[in-house]
This record gives sequence, structure tokens and C-alpha cells, in this order.
Amino acid sequence: MDGGLSRRVLYGALMLAGVCGLLAVDALSGRGWGLAVLAAAALALGMREILGLLAAVAPPLWRAPACVLPVLVVGAHVLWAETGSLPRETDLVLVALYLVALLSWALRHEPGREVLVGLALHVFAICYIALPALLVMRLRYLDHDLPPPLAEATPALGLLAVLYAVLVAKGADMAAYFVGRAFGRRKLIPWISPGKTTAGTLGALGGGLAVTAAFAAWSDLGLLVPWPLVPVLAILVTLAGMAGDLVESLVKRSAAVKDSARLVPEFGGVLDIIDSILFAVPVTYLVLVPATSLRT
Repeated sequence: MDGGLSRRVLYGALMLAGVCGLLAVDALSGRGWGLAVLAAAALALGMREILGLLAAVAPPLWRAPACVLPVLVVGAHVLWAETGSLPRETDLVLVALYLVALLSWALRHEPGREVLVGLALHVFAICYIALPALLVMRLRYLDHDLPPPLAEATPALGLLAVLYAVLVAKGADMAAYFVGRAFGRRKLIPWISPGKTTAGTLGALGGGLAVTAAFAAWSDLGLLVPWPLVPVLAILVTLAGMAGDLVESLVKRSAAVKDSARLVPEFGGVLDIIDSILFAVPVTYLVLVPATSLRT
């Protein structure tokens, strides 16, 4: 194993251990502050980076307020869940109000390509970062939506669901990398991501299946997802994570840069780390919510 790869594995393991540690603290304390702080920081930095990439195409709009928006979304959901001091839909209202304000700004300018492209790219950034921020917290507090018998049987379901989405996304990334490196010959989408191979894709699916089977067997997730649906969940979440990786690659290649930033050694920017998670979390949520309905 070369030095760069060794450092990448080491830093990746340390970051994953940090995430697991924060989730463990939340589980032991019965509160959601650890994940909230991590999610708010990562998503704010991710918003900053995506707007920086999009600036290669059009001047960025409202960069500072856009970076604050995911923090407000995460905070609003935590205040609803932990203190009951805000209505649950406050997070959605915040995103809607921001988009209304953005549209109002656009309507005050003379029509032109710069305004239109800037507006469209900014809305893309909001959908890319702020909406997953909302669904991260919805997934974290998934157990709040369950009836008392099932909620009592699965007290840490939300935390496990978030950890599951993160592990599938990053586990599939790692499996794709190592399998592709060992057996990859045919490129998958070389004009977007030259390193992606068909063998790597199969490796990613295998990694996603392994993580999902482990969670279904040894965690409360198994109480929610029937075994016949385990492969379906694994494939959907794994493919979603891969799509997130490819979308970021598309943006970076369009902006003619290799990494979204130079913040994390061996990885680049925060967006380079969370790109697959941004897509894996919403799909996990959209699959598990109907599953909870089937169990109630």
C-alpha cells in the first residue's frame, strides 16, 4: 500500500471513528446535539464549497446567507425534537422563505443571462445542500414518528439509520475503489469520472449489500426492514451514494478543478467527503418512512 493510500485510509478511519463517537454520545445521552453540530458544520462548509465551484460558471449570490441556511435548518429541527420550542415544519419554512427572498432579489434586476444562470445555480446549491440537511435531521428523529410500542422497541432507530446511510455511502466508496483498482478495466463514465469502472460499481453494490445485511441482522433496522426488502434497500442507497459522487464530479469537471477545496488532507474539501452521503441519506429516509408505516 503506497504512502498516499495509507494516509487516506488512516484519515478516513479517523473521521469515521469520530462520527461513530458522536453518534454514540448522542445515544448514551438521549440527545441529538453531537450529530447536529457535525451536520451543521459539514453542510455549511459544503455549501461554501459548492458555491465556490459554481462561481466558475456564474457569480455567486448570497454566499454567506446560503452557508447559514443549513445551520438554521439543522438547528430548527433539533429545537423541535429536543425542546419542543418550534413547530416541526419550521425547517421547511426556512428553506421556502429563503427561496422566496432569492426570487424577489432576481425580480428586482433587469432580465439577463447572468441573473438567470446565477439564480438557477443558487437554487441548485440549495437543493444540493439544504434539502439533504433537512432530511438528515428527519432521519435522525425517525423514531419520533413511530407509535409508542414500536418507538419503545427501537429507541435508537434514528441514530442507527443515519449511521447506516453514512456507512453504506462510504463503505460502497471504499469497496468501489479497491475492487476497481484490482479488477477495473472498463471505464463507467470516463467523461465525468475517469476513475470509475464497471468492476468498481459491482464492488460498491457488494459493499452496500454487506453493510445492509449486517445492520438488518444486528440492529433495530432489522425490525423495520423485512429481509426480502434488504437487497432493494442496499441497491437503492448504494446507487444513490454513487450518483452523489458523480454529480459532484460533474460540477468539479465543469469548474475545471480536482477537489472542492484543500481543507482535509488526502481528501480535498468537505464536499469531497459528504458528496455520496448527501444522496444516500434522502433515499434512506424515503425508503424507511414507508417501512415504518407497514410496521404500524
